[in-house]
Amino acid sequence: MPQLNRFIRRYLLTLMLLSFLVLGQSVDNPPVPDEETPSYQLHALLLKLRGSNYDPLISARATPALREAFNNATGALTKENIASVLMIIGQKDEIYWSTLSKRAQEIVDSQAPDPVAYDANGKSVRGVISPEFLQWVKDNNIPKDEAESEEMGSFAGELSLMASTGDRRGLPILRKGLSSPNYAVRAMAAQGLAVLQDRDSIPLIINAARQAPSEIQWFIAQPLVSFNDSKALAAADELITDKKLLEDLRQRAKAKGARG
Repeated sequence: MPQLNRFIRRYLLTLMLLSFLVLGQSVDNPPVPDEETPSYQLHALLLKLRGSNYDPLISARATPALREAFNNATGALTKENIASVLMIIGQKDEIYWSTLSKRAQEIVDSQAPDPVAYDANGKSVRGVISPEFLQWVKDNNIPKDEAESEEMGSFAGELSLMASTGDRRGLPILRKGLSSPNYAVRAMAAQGLAVLQDRDSIPLIINAARQAPSEIQWFIAQPLVSFNDSKALAAADELITDKKLLEDLRQRAKAKGARG
């Protein structure tokens, strides 16, 4: 289904971008594996934790190294990545939350239109940047490449770092994210609300998906499968038309919960 692949590529680019930035590298200049460098060791440790679904024993052993890495980190994205994992494994220092929530609030406050252009049928137009986005860039005197990097790359990924913590202080931020003009941000906000298992947000998630272009409604609706709620599950069945994908999502949620 090529109409899904373009949005999936955009999402995977987001995750890849965050991964490289932890290593202090750019996407155009991928890191050369070197197990001796602190950045590579940090990267490997974060991947190990996430791959283990934050196993308690692995988390306990990793905590001192992660706390030290956070204190020594100079890059904002590196700090956000580490802070997110530290909060997930139970570290409560206020500095971790403030690092994540401040950036998340900036992201959901942005009124930049989605960079992807969609036609009247809700399908993305290949190779075309949204005219509304280009006008917003011009009006705000922001370099186009910089704006595209944030809106199509790091914005959604950075919000997911806060969303995945499961901290209920993020509830108003995540709910605001459901009305973001950036549809990937909407999807990450929905994911965070599912991690919180906030049943009152189910109608908001459904509405956020239905109001998006038809091509990407499924992406915003994905977290609905993790709710034990008849309305959420019915909406997921309606909005996620690829039934194999729907079943895969159900199995993943069953095995790993909403964060999976």
